[in-house]
Formats: sequence, C-alpha cells, structure tokens
Amino acid sequence: MPAKPYDAVWRIVRLRVAELTLGDRQFPVIIWSVSLAVFLLSPVVQFGDSAFSLLLSESLLHRHGFDLSAYLPDGAKAAIVNRVDFMHVKPLYQLLRVRHAIVYAYPFGGSILAIPFVAVLNLCGLSVSSNQHFNIYAEVTMQRFIAAFLMATLAWIFFRAARLLLSRNWSAVIALGAAFGTPVWSSLSRGLWSQTWAVFLTGYLMYRLLADDAKLRPANGATLATLASWIFFCRPTGAIVVVAVTAYLIASRRHLLRQWFIAGLFWLLCFIGLSREIYGTLVPPYYLYGGLIHTDHVFEGMAGVLFSPSRGLFIFVPVTLWIFYLVLRNFNLLPHQGLAWLALGICLVEVPLAACDAKWWGGHSYGPRLLADLIPWLVLLAILAFAAEIRRTQAPSAGKRNALLRYGPETIGAAALALSILMNAPGALSPTGDLWNKRGGDVDTHPQRLWDWKKPQFLAWISSEPHDPNTPSSIDH
Repeated sequence: MPAKPYDAVWRIVRLRVAELTLGDRQFPVIIWSVSLAVFLLSPVVQFGDSAFSLLLSESLLHRHGFDLSAYLPDGAKAAIVNRVDFMHVKPLYQLLRVRHAIVYAYPFGGSILAIPFVAVLNLCGLSVSSNQHFNIYAEVTMQRFIAAFLMATLAWIFFRAARLLLSRNWSAVIALGAAFGTPVWSSLSRGLWSQTWAVFLTGYLMYRLLADDAKLRPANGATLATLASWIFFCRPTGAIVVVAVTAYLIASRRHLLRQWFIAGLFWLLCFIGLSREIYGTLVPPYYLYGGLIHTDHVFEGMAGVLFSPSRGLFIFVPVTLWIFYLVLRNFNLLPHQGLAWLALGICLVEVPLAACDAKWWGGHSYGPRLLADLIPWLVLLAILAFAAEIRRTQAPSAGKRNALLRYGPETIGAAALALSILMNAPGALSPTGDLWNKRGGDVDTHPQRLWDWKKPQFLAWISSEPHDPNTPSSIDH
C-alpha cells in the first residue's frame, strides 16, 4: 500500500522533536527546568542561619562595606552581643558586634557570591534593604529563588558529569536522583544555607576533576584552587576538600600544582585580609567556635549522623548504601580510581567530623543536613560504580549468570532510590517536617527525640497535631 504524502513529513517532524527534546544539549536543559520548577513549587522554606546573608550582599553592593548597623533598628542593635554562641541559639544569633560595627557571624563567602543575583533581583524590584531597613520577607523570597536556581544548576552539572562516562538515560537517573533523593531537595533548595553554596561549588569542582581525568576537558590548577578556596570561604569544612584535592594533585596531577599553590596562596591572603577587615582577627570567629568540635561523644554522633531515625544518612538516603555496595563490588573495575579514593577519603573524614560536632543533628533542619557536603562525592562514586557495573555486565562471563544475580542489584538500587526520594519529599513539601524540630520539645534541648522511632521526622507529615498558623515554619533556627 503506497505511503500517504504526509507520512514522510510526519516522520521528519517526529525525528526533529525527538532531537529537540532528547539531544545531549537539550536533555540537561530539561533536567534543569524540571528541577527548578519542583524546587520553586515546593512550599517549605528553611530560614535561620542564612538570615541577613543577603542583607550583607546588598550592603556590599550599595554601601561597599560589611557593617549592617545602618539597616537595623536601635532595639535590635542593643540585643546583639560581641561573642558568638552557636550552642545556645538566641534572637539575632546570626549577627555579631565587632567594635562599633554589626557584622554577619556566619561565613561571608555565600554573601559575596550572591551579589550578582541580588543586583538582578534589585532591578526586578526586590530588595532586602528597602527604605534602608531590613525586609525579612524580601530576604526569604530572594533566598528561596537563589537556592532553587543553584540546586537546579547543580542537577545540570551532575548530568554533565555523569554523561562523561554514562549514557543519557543513566546520567538522567543519577542527576534527578541526586536532586530529589538527597538533602538537595529537602534542605539545600529550601534556603540559602552556607552548604547550598559549598555543595554547588563542590559539584562543579568534582565535574572539572572528572573531565580532566577522562582527558575530555583539561583542568587548570588556578581554576581548581579558586573553586576549592571559595568552598572554604562558604564553609569551614571546605578545608577538607582543599587538603584532599591537594593530595590528589600531588599523587596524579603534579603538572597542576604550581598553578594550584599560587592561586591558593592568593585566595588564602584574601581570606585573611577580609577576616582582619571584618572581625579584626586572622580567622573569622565562626571558623574557631562555630564547629564546637568535641570527641567525647563521637560514637553517639557517628551512630546519629548515619542511623538516627530523624537525622541518619542511611535512613534518609538509603541509596547511599547501594552506591557503596556497587563501589566495593566493582572496585577493581572502577575507572579513574584516583578520584574514587579522593571521594572515599573525603567521606571517611567528613562523617566523623560531623559526629564530633556538639550539635551533630544540625540544629533545626531536616534529615542529615550536616552530611550534605558529601553529595557531590557520592554522585562521583555513583558515576564510577555505574560505569564499572556496566563494564562487568557486558563482559563475556556475564551472560552465564542467572536473572536474579544479573537484575537483582538494579532492582534493589531502584527501590533504594525511590525510597530516598520519598524520605526527602516531606522536608520540601510538608511544613510539619520543619515543625517537628519544636513539637514535643525543642530538639536542641531534647536531643533524645532524635532516637525516637515512634515519631521520626520523616513521618511528621502524617501527624494529627494541628498546624499553628502563628508559627512560621519558614523562619527558624
């Protein structure tokens, strides 16, 4: 039967549509768009430690200074003290009095990086310092947009990193799994935490290292040093990344060391200079006191950050266990083993360090926020493990295995990823996940609640307790 005249045209149209929506250039755009839409539509906003961070951005943009006292009423200024105490959270704990100035007590890196975003939002009519007074609702709105934008872009970066070794479909699974099955959705996209910036920069650093090791995009030592330095500017634990990447470069990329050390020294001098300018000390107070590191409860902290029903990494992101299983199962087949050792080393240091924090549960937050810094490195391990697993299943001996051995791990992995998404969804979709930190006793003063399997945080959304409209879950500490 002869083909109809429009059949050929229809086939061409379908081909062009498929190329438009599924091409290597369009696929990450779809992932970015979906992630951004979901992050913006998710109603929960976490606002606490990051309060005043965008006020600092506007102060730097318009007044070119770190002193925030001009934006605060006299009553608020009188309540601000000259000593940080992050264990006993009080009103305006995010601010610190230094000599005659009032400055932001948390790391300043994120505020500096946010200046371009703030400038654009100011042009759109949003300002944290409208009428020269702090507008908390404008800051919440601006933080929500910037955090969502950064985390959607991080999902795009994860796709591009996975695409270096994997197919489009597997790369999409990893990117979307990291976006919605980890604290990226339940915490980092809910507010502009210092970790939001640190994890975003770490994700791009991971991508550049993998692209360089795969001989697809040569790295520049100065670029790597700049990324690592600004991770440290945003969060003290960035020092772990600096040391670990330095060791990696010494072991396998020595030709980058000269650029790395020159740029790193430049940024270190900038960090010290800014610290002296703002705080009058070589190192910001938060970097000295904010961590509150104690080793007397390290075993409880280790158990908590990994297995607590309300904070444990393996509870809220069970796909992590599957990733480690694949890594161990295929370790000899892993491509880029130097990077695998880098990621594993950072994980082995970050976990006990978080456990030594006097508030290993991360204060008022959702799930394993303190271990969110590991997400880019877990994504790297997932990429390498997937590549090794595919290599192993395509080996001649793979055809002899029975169906259970061949498809069992994939089925378990899919189930673990689906469970991870379900565990993180309440943190972004239900305000009761945030309110859990106060209901039944403030978690900072009643940390025993972190071990209550009868009322874990991830089930707070089914609580029958009524929501108090006078308690704004978006403004918490």
